[in-house]
This record gives sequence, C-alpha cells and structure tokens, in this order.
Amino acid sequence: MKANKQIEPTFRVIDYVRQVRAEMNELYQQDKAQYLARLNASMSDFLRRQSGAHSSHSFNG
Repeated sequence: MKANKQIEPTFRVIDYVRQVRAEMNELYQQDKAQYLARLNASMSDFLRRQSGAHSSHSFNG
C-alpha cells in the first residue's frame, strides 16, 4: 500500500482492502517474499487506521 501520511476522516475498510488487493496482485506473482513483507506492513497500517476511525466515533454519554 502506498504510504499515506494523513489519516482520512472516514475510513472505509472494504475500499482499503480492494485497493491493497489490486496493488498486491502483481507483486505476488513476481516476488512472494516482498509480497509478504508488504502485506505485513499493510496490515499494520490497516490496524492503525482502524483504531483511529474507532476513536473518532467514541460515545461521550
């Protein structure tokens, strides 16, 4: 996944997964070791973005 310094105000999981899958398809065919390294980095990025999206929608009863 291309580096993005800003976290979008609205994070859509399905769009993110589709984008990563499209970017990674060709890499998987060419170099599986590099594919796995990027996949792990993308998962870390995903978890960071997801936690940011959840924290911005907290309920302050």
